[in-house]
Amino acid sequence: MQKKTINRIRENIEKIEENTLAKYAIKSNNATRLYMENYKPCTRRTEFERDKDRIIIIHSRLKD
Repeated sequence: MQKKTINRIRENIEKIEENTLAKYAIKSNNATRLYMENYKPCTRRTEFERDKDRIIIIHSRLKD
């Protein structure tokens, strides 16, 4: 039950992007990876959210 809800959250975000962003904007459901080895798509977050979180974690580690 919870997994379906989590998947719906991602689907809802992707639908909002599709309805609100410009036709020429890059949507998260079309995002691709340069390096695909050891890559597992996240079921909860969009690709852009995943990238944002990765950047925040890296910068927070650099401050220490």
